[in-house]
Amino acid sequence: MSEGHCALFRENSTHLPRDTGERQSLAFPPTHPDIAQAPMEPILMTATKISSARAQVTDYRALSVLLQEVPEAEEIRALLSQPYFARRWQQSMRRSFWISSDGNTALCLTLTGLDVDEMVAIWVAFDGYRTRPGFNLSAASLGEIIESELGVDVELES
Repeated sequence: MSEGHCALFRENSTHLPRDTGERQSLAFPPTHPDIAQAPMEPILMTATKISSARAQVTDYRALSVLLQEVPEAEEIRALLSQPYFARRWQQSMRRSFWISSDGNTALCLTLTGLDVDEMVAIWVAFDGYRTRPGFNLSAASLGEIIESELGVDVELES
């Protein structure tokens, strides 16, 4: 920990022992008889997952299933008969939908397990990848981008 961080910690905590000049090991949280130890709460790790679904644009029922949970689905449906790409964020479920179409087949990738800041970082990074010659959006290619940009393991679901 840097000196600036230690000083900030000392200023905000009135129950730390005074510096006696003795060498002390740094532990977080600090351990000292005068400091009440709060119980440790487990941290739940959310797995980052990408699920994938495809449908023919002309198959109304299959396309309805594909877009069922996507925000603004009806507006998107009307645009899928031509080359199309969009992303939609659903805050209530903390997930992102990546929708693309070549005019014949629609693809919907549902990405979960990232917070909004990580998602924004991936959205921005993705724009650089998708302009590369030969790039094709798929669950695997999006997973590789996430792993490369964030260092997060991604599970692919079908």
